[in-house]
Amino acid sequence: MYEFAVTPAVTQLRRPGVIITEVTADSLGEELELEPNDRIVKVNGRGVRDYLDFRFQTAGETELTFLVKKSNGETEEIEFDREEGEDLGLMFEQIVPRQCANECLFCFCKGNPEDARPSLFVRDEDIRLSFLYGNYTTLSSITEDEMKRIIEQRLSPQYVSVHATDLKTRAYLLGVEESRADISDKLERLLAADIELHAQVVLCPEINDGAILEKTYAILRLIIQKLSRRQSCQWH
Repeated sequence: MYEFAVTPAVTQLRRPGVIITEVTADSLGEELELEPNDRIVKVNGRGVRDYLDFRFQTAGETELTFLVKKSNGETEEIEFDREEGEDLGLMFEQIVPRQCANECLFCFCKGNPEDARPSLFVRDEDIRLSFLYGNYTTLSSITEDEMKRIIEQRLSPQYVSVHATDLKTRAYLLGVEESRADISDKLERLLAADIELHAQVVLCPEINDGAILEKTYAILRLIIQKLSRRQSCQWH
């Protein structure tokens, strides 16, 4: 299911470990001789993809084992105990945004003036940024691993650009194949797992308004009603 991610994006998501950028003085991290540019590859035997993984895997843990690739290329395994709630004093690299693989008709990035600041041209499609900053994603390139990650790590809320539930219309709006355009099943799966969703529809005259919009509203309403006893959802 959902194996549609673009190769460069998957490479960024699955790179081994997370790089330390700063170690607080007199912290546990300094005591462990961790240094900037060290990469924490595993926590208690589980791979680390980014600082969200690190936060999830260390939360509530007092007995920890880090597999660390040092900045000099050597690999070390560090076993230690910490007090409950004790901060490690580590800062990490920022998440590298997963790039969008859609060709949306209304993409605002493509409509920016040439002299706009560079950050406005970043076309991200990243569930992590959706959770952290409220960035909207279409879920058209989401992998099964990412779906499981949202649910397991409680990356809630998620912000979803629905635009249309009609398969042909949504595929046309996003500029993707119909196999990537389905959204209803994904929304229902996330809601069933108690993931809070915020959704938006960008209306394009004579494309996803009128009967298509009514269908979108009706299907979303049915999904909410079906799961209303288990999850409340906000739609914008």
